[in-house]
Amino acid sequence: MQCLALKLSTSCCALLLQAHYRQIRQWQVLYAVQAFGDKWWALERRKDRQRQAFDTAIEMATDLDYQSALEDARDLLDQAMSHEVRFLGSPV
Repeated sequence: MQCLALKLSTSCCALLLQAHYRQIRQWQVLYAVQAFGDKWWALERRKDRQRQAFDTAIEMATDLDYQSALEDARDLLDQAMSHEVRFLGSPV
């Protein structure tokens, strides 16, 4: 008898924890979209600051080898940014 009661209690708990019983509220979706947008804009600001830092360093560089190394690094950064945009599905 105890085994039957245990099976009934575990099956009831399993039914209560299934995903289709959980209702998603609109505010949860809106907050998730807002959080994604905040992270996106933080990433965009960070990429802009990196780009500006590279441009400033290239302008201030006196050695041609150092300047070309910075330009190569900036080009790699641009390439990484373009891959990110393609990965997210936006047109390049």
